[in-house]
Parts: sequence; C-alpha cells; structure tokens
Amino acid sequence: MLESKLCINNINKSTPEKLSEFKLSEKYATSKVGYSLNRVCRLQGLYGERLALKIKGRKQSYLAKLIQPGYSGSRHLHFIAMFSWISQTPMQSLFLHPKELPHHWGKLDEFSCDTITFCGILPQEIFIGLMQIFCGMSETKKHPRTQLVESLIQALSEYEDEMFMAPNEIDYDKFGRDYNRAVAGGLKRMRTEKNFAHSDMMEVFYVDRITYDVYENPYRDHYLPIEFGRRLQLGFNIESSVDFVVDMRTYTKFIVARKVQDLRVKIIAAIFYQLPSDLTRWFREFAEQTMYQFLGKDKTNTDI
Repeated sequence: MLESKLCINNINKSTPEKLSEFKLSEKYATSKVGYSLNRVCRLQGLYGERLALKIKGRKQSYLAKLIQPGYSGSRHLHFIAMFSWISQTPMQSLFLHPKELPHHWGKLDEFSCDTITFCGILPQEIFIGLMQIFCGMSETKKHPRTQLVESLIQALSEYEDEMFMAPNEIDYDKFGRDYNRAVAGGLKRMRTEKNFAHSDMMEVFYVDRITYDVYENPYRDHYLPIEFGRRLQLGFNIESSVDFVVDMRTYTKFIVARKVQDLRVKIIAAIFYQLPSDLTRWFREFAEQTMYQFLGKDKTNTDI
C-alpha cells in the first residue's frame, strides 16, 4: 500500500499579486495546453488511430480535437493525466506553452526539451543505455554533474517497465473516476495538513464554498476541468503532483509513472546542463532515431 501522507514541505500559497497574475493569464491557458499536446503528438507521432487505440470510450474524432491548439471546448483534467501517461510526458509541462519549457526544465535549450519528449516512451533498458552514452560523451566536455547523474540513474533503476508503463488500452471514464477520487483525497489532505482555510482554497481556485466542497468530494458526478490543475499547480507552487494521485486504486501504475517521469527529466537536465548547442542538437537527433527504432517506424511516417 502506497503512503498516503502528503509531502507538504514545499507547498505554499502564492501571494495575492501572483494569484492576480495567474487569473489574468488564464485566458491563454486553454491554447497553451493545446499547443503542448500537439507538440508531443508531433514529436512522438502520436496521431490518429495510434492515440485512439490507447483510449477506450471516446471516438477518434473527439480525441483529435482535444490535441488541437484551436480547440475551444473543455478538456477534462484526467485526459491530460492519461495523455501524460501514454506519452510519458510530465503532466505539469503539458500546461505550458512549448516556448516556456526550457525555463520550466531548468533553463534547457529546445533540443534538450525535445530529447525529454523523445525519451519518454522508451523502456528502461533503452533509456538508461542512452543516458549512459550521453553522459559518457559529456564527460569529454569536462561535465561537472556525472556523480549526480549516476545516483539518479541508480534510483531510476529500481523501477521496472512493468511497474509504470501504460497499458495497451485505458478506459476514459474508468480512469477518470479513479483519478478524480484520488485527487479529491489529496486535495483534502493538503488543506488539512497545511492548515489552509477554506477561504484560501476558494481564493486560489476562484470558486465559492459550494463548488470547492465538490472538489473534495470523491464521489462527485462530474470530471475536473484542466483549469483546476493549473490553479492547483501555480496557486500553491507545487513542483510535483504525484502526491495527489497516491490513492488511485485501479490504475496504480500511473502513480509510479509520475515518479519515473520526474526522475527521467532530472537525469536529462543534469546531463544537458550547460552543454553546447551543437552537442545537445546531436543528442536530440540520436534520441529521435532511437525512439523511432523502438516504435518500429520510419521517421518520415508521421501517421503512426
């Protein structure tokens, strides 16, 4: 049984000034998510039938709309979570415009950010082997973070593919119920353990008390919108959302997947730290070719 106690040391409510900034920028949030989803689909070839086969319960035409930047309808937060799992892309990065990713991932360049996306769906053996190649080549540039990379890889090695890889098919509604119930519990734990008043929660989420109480209700009959996830992340300065899903019961591998995603990003960020762009560009191209070889597809075929 996974530990349910929330790690709250780094969770703090944003200042009123920051909350006002977030509220003003929210009108762009939907398009940012669309651009981010579309970017991952483009880089991983996750279009059309390939995405539809992964998600049970929604038509291919509907899923195709969700990944478009111009889609003006609502997206459920658990769809972003499902997409994060299928593509092994850290969920929080999917709320950002692609141009914001370099700063979000520790001031990396665009080539490094693409490498994170290409490597996401690789199994552990291939990913670790690739990182060891990159780390070895970086040492010739007097790379200062080799020891950190080795310790992170050792931590990552504890997770086998069977512990975190997404299943061949995820039921849209079944996952949604499991995810939303877990988030409700995580939200309540955060509020009580951190001693946030209900007024604090209402201020961050821009809702009244009745609506907020629905957020904490694990048996509510509607899904959370993506705005909830963005407000939770930015309003409380949350670096990792994994603690909010530890109560998932049906799709428990998703919990481990979030931990693996975080570790993989840290490894790539450590290796690519302050490397020259000609080397990060080469690493990007090598990672892309490795991903397509793993998928068994030609790089030029985007409809895979």
